Amino acid sequence: MMRSSPKSYMASLLAALAVIGGFQQGFRNIIPQVALAVLTAVIFDMLLRYFSRKETVFPSSAFITGMIIALVLSPGIRWYVPVAASGVAILQKYIIRYRGRHIFNPANFGLLSAIFIFLAYPTWWGHSFSPLIVAVGVFISYKMKRLRLPVIFAAVFSILFAVDNLFSGRPISDSIGLVNLFFLFIMLPEPMTCPKTGKGVIIYAVSAAILSFIFFKAAPAHDFSILALAAANALVPFLNRLE
Repeated sequence: MMRSSPKSYMASLLAALAVIGGFQQGFRNIIPQVALAVLTAVIFDMLLRYFSRKETVFPSSAFITGMIIALVLSPGIRWYVPVAASGVAILQKYIIRYRGRHIFNPANFGLLSAIFIFLAYPTWWGHSFSPLIVAVGVFISYKMKRLRLPVIFAAVFSILFAVDNLFSGRPISDSIGLVNLFFLFIMLPEPMTCPKTGKGVIIYAVSAAILSFIFFKAAPAHDFSILALAAANALVPFLNRLE
């Protein structure tokens, strides 16, 4: 059971976004997707946790992983896509590890697998009510002492796109609002896959923003946010060595 903690706040935020998105997308489209993604993540995590650690606690992090995957994948997508994405997300958490920590954000890794295996294109329908994401996201980031992470990312990201617009002859104002708030406050600050040091957090935020810009330009057919986060996660073991 989740107590009052950043995880419980995050779970509540995701549940609220699912309900709001349900009114927009149609509950008939989103309920099966949410249920399949969450149940797969939770059950798979409980089984792996039991056989590897002999633990039987409810995996709140797996619930959050399943919710994120369901809220990012296109509503009404084929049923086996959220199932496979959630399964891969949890499995890699137990396999791809370094010094007792998983390297990749589970939800992001699952979405990445859906992109390349099933050619799924995320629609981020969970981005259903921006004011709620910002308000709760800022609060959670503050509670986790990670508020500078989304702030730095958003600043660098916006500057890069503003400069690109300037040299391309497009209005600089077009770069405003390009930041994906769901990604910024829900996926980017995931505590287990973020650097542990202050210097590492700064470099991580800057790197993720630069990588987002690079993938936006170099791989327009794919979701640049998901690609960038996976690449940034791979840097974390090295950033954790910084004092």
